[in-house]
Amino acid sequence: MPNTQKSSGSPAWVAPRDGHRHEVDWSPSGLNRIADIVTSAAEASGRRPQIEALVQHVEITDDAPAAAARLMAHVPGASIDDLLNAPFVWIGTVEEIRENLAAHQASLAIDGFMVRAPAVDDVRRILGDGTDP
Repeated sequence: MPNTQKSSGSPAWVAPRDGHRHEVDWSPSGLNRIADIVTSAAEASGRRPQIEALVQHVEITDDAPAAAARLMAHVPGASIDDLLNAPFVWIGTVEEIRENLAAHQASLAIDGFMVRAPAVDDVRRILGDGTDP
């Protein structure tokens, strides 16, 4: 693994021990790179793992860029575009989120998504018919 340096001088691939405070690379190229690594390793071993994404944030809104801008402060290393296009963050209208989910499943071979309990009502709207509960 390459030892690239962050501006802090520590290797970019080293996460702190708590596992909670680190920069992310949720850029399309970063996500594709990780998907390629997993796919290549699985193919080399003759396996097809089930790939799931843990959704960190769900927000149904008509102003996705503004919501992503507010969230950026809590996700070091992510840009607004990264947040709007990452499988770990669902922000937008119900239809926008549905379109993003389909795109993630196709491009990153994601089989499923796990969500946290506080997001369940919004997820029901997204995966259901889009109406309010």
